[in-house]
Amino acid sequence: MTSTKTRAAALSAAFACAFPLLFSSSAFCETAPTDKAQALLQEAKAREAEHQRVAIQTEIERLNQDLTKEQKESEEMQKKLEPMSAATSESAERVAQLVSKKQRVIQSLDVLTLQIEAEKLKAEGLKMLTAAQQKASASLARHIDVTTVRASIEQAKLLPPIAGAPDNADKDDKSAPKGDVTELRKKLAKSEHDAFAARAEARQAMDLAADKLHSAEVADTKAKARADELGFNEAQAAADKKELQEAPKATRVPIAAKRS
Repeated sequence: MTSTKTRAAALSAAFACAFPLLFSSSAFCETAPTDKAQALLQEAKAREAEHQRVAIQTEIERLNQDLTKEQKESEEMQKKLEPMSAATSESAERVAQLVSKKQRVIQSLDVLTLQIEAEKLKAEGLKMLTAAQQKASASLARHIDVTTVRASIEQAKLLPPIAGAPDNADKDDKSAPKGDVTELRKKLAKSEHDAFAARAEARQAMDLAADKLHSAEVADTKAKARADELGFNEAQAAADKKELQEAPKATRVPIAAKRS
């Protein structure tokens, strides 16, 4: 009896010990495949991450190569642009200089126009003065004619009376033939009339010439004032005009005189 109980207790103890081992083995069988799957999944993720890293690194290297190439092309382009930029700046500066010279030439033309007008008035005035002097000379010649006729009359009065002269001769003309004195007096009247007309014409011509010369003087004063205002220099104006005429067609600026 005691032996039977001992066996039963041993079986119970054995069963009690085996039961946990049974369940533990089952749990071990279920956990092992799960860990392996997790490891495979982690390995797959690692490989994918590596592939992505390699792809990204490759793309970065390609972008760096493209960047280096573009930088090199940009530097080469910049080297090509530097002379063009310098030429553009030089051309712009040249245009500005020519525009400035053009402005000075326009101002010079303004002054020269005033000077030309003054010289034209002066030339006209001198021409009129010459004509007036010629008329004054003609008037003097008429005055000489009057004096000559008067002298002829006085000379005729000094001649001795002609034998057989009429008794009714003019008392003032007893010392000269009446016919000669009468003709001389007629000639004197005509000479005096001509001399008076010539003197009036010469005086009028002289007045007109004086007015014209005064206008020329006023115009010349105006031209000098304009030249002083603009700082006009004939030598510089001539040099600017020559340079503008010789300027390249690409940068030549048309010259147009504009009166202010």
